[in-house]
Amino acid sequence: MYDAIFMNNAACMAIVRLSDGRFLSVNKAWLLTHGYKRKEVIGKNAVEIGLWTGQGTQTHSAIYKMLREKKYFRNLEISVRNAF
Repeated sequence: MYDAIFMNNAACMAIVRLSDGRFLSVNKAWLLTHGYKRKEVIGKNAVEIGLWTGQGTQTHSAIYKMLREKKYFRNLEISVRNAF
């Protein structure tokens, strides 16, 4: 049931391993919004797939630093590119 709720949720959602930022799962809305195929994303991190624009590595580092310290991130403006 969890899988169906996650995969069919209208909000873009991703499950990412905190230790290295690799995508473990992304839902349909995430794939449609960003234009990637699941096989292009799973097992890679946002920098590797070119998701972040501009200061990609710095953005990635800032997000994961916040997650490690606070267990969440918010109020962080990020720019992403779509695969299309």
